[in-house]
Amino acid sequence: AVLFSVADMKAFDAREMGYERIEIKEDSVSPYHPTLKLPGASRYWIYIPQDNILAAPHEKNLIWQSYLDVCLAGCLEFSEDFARDFIKNTVGWNEQFWADDRQSNDYLKVLKNYVPEKIDKILQEYNLKAKLKEFDDSALRKHVQKRLTD
Repeated sequence: AVLFSVADMKAFDAREMGYERIEIKEDSVSPYHPTLKLPGASRYWIYIPQDNILAAPHEKNLIWQSYLDVCLAGCLEFSEDFARDFIKNTVGWNEQFWADDRQSNDYLKVLKNYVPEKIDKILQEYNLKAKLKEFDDSALRKHVQKRLTD
């Protein structure tokens, strides 16, 4: 999880549609790096997927490259090691249902400090980018193309 300040929780909840905000106790939160300190007298929440959207990747629940890029770009704002730990500690990677929508996703163009080459380098360390390039199921490719153009 990543800690950051949010001024408008209702707007943030709306952005995280499909997820439930759960308050967690301060003593269950620890900084990623021992030199970092948590702000005092704060409240902490985590967003978890609602049961109806929590599913393993499949042809209608793809792992979108753009979403992974957003997550890793955020991790890289802290450090490359943090991005690597994100990959190592994320479960459910399924290259068969990984869709590369990077070139057609306008959201990525507005990300600050977005360097896709840096993300690809880290993905290659775990052989994830190579597996993405093997994505060649024609029925699934048609599904992805339809999603990209709708």
